[in-house]
Amino acid sequence: MSTMQSEIEIGHLIRPEPIQQDFSTLGWSVLFVLIFIIVLTISILAIRKYQKNRYRREATKALQSIENTYQQNDSSPEVIQATNRLLKQVAITAYGRVAVASLFGQEWVNFLNEQMKKRPFAEEDTLSLINYHMYQKSLSAEAKPLVATFIQQSKKWIHGHEL
Repeated sequence: MSTMQSEIEIGHLIRPEPIQQDFSTLGWSVLFVLIFIIVLTISILAIRKYQKNRYRREATKALQSIENTYQQNDSSPEVIQATNRLLKQVAITAYGRVAVASLFGQEWVNFLNEQMKKRPFAEEDTLSLINYHMYQKSLSAEAKPLVATFIQQSKKWIHGHEL
């Protein structure tokens, strides 16, 4: 030991009192209120989104029913009519009657494709289905694979169209 250390007497160390861990301080109250507000806001937004997308869930169920009908009786043009009608109903729900009701043929297919980033409908195939095959008594051999594709494209559109 050096002479300086031996001359200085430090004495007993004084320990501070332990800090109480209690939630009655103002900071904790503010933190709990902020957490509550954030959780409430996120919950309200999630509920609104769920309610806003109800029409998509209902349309998906209806399209599944149409697809089941097609799988049981694949020569029926009513499947094309029902799918097209369902797409029109979904579009009217999402974009309004004024913007959608008068669309048909090429304008209708263009409208559907414009509502998504990636164009789901092949224009020539979809046009031939909704302009020609939909009005036949039974589906031709060339139209049968197009119908299954049309149903799958319709599913993508129902799930992915932007509002």
